[in-house]
Amino acid sequence: MTTEQEQLLAALKHAEQMEIDGKAYYLKMSQASVNQRGRELFEMLAAEEDVHREDFRKIYLAVSQGKDIPKHDFDAEDERKMKTLFSQAIEAVECEI
Repeated sequence: MTTEQEQLLAALKHAEQMEIDGKAYYLKMSQASVNQRGRELFEMLAAEEDVHREDFRKIYLAVSQGKDIPKHDFDAEDERKMKTLFSQAIEAVECEI
């Protein structure tokens, strides 16, 4: 294994841990939120961290086996949902302020 490959694998492990930590943070914030939209937003973000972690895991496995990094398909519908949920959360928070 090359040094470059080892560095990439270390970075991927670090990224995976960041997703785990991010999920824990978002779940904690969801429980602490007094705003329903805020709770929903943090719960959705926590669930997204699992998706990201799995993506990093797939890349890690491919690189560790000397394979190409797997292709990742972009889902425009997911982006639309995120924008909608963020917009709704901002509106709800602004109304309460």
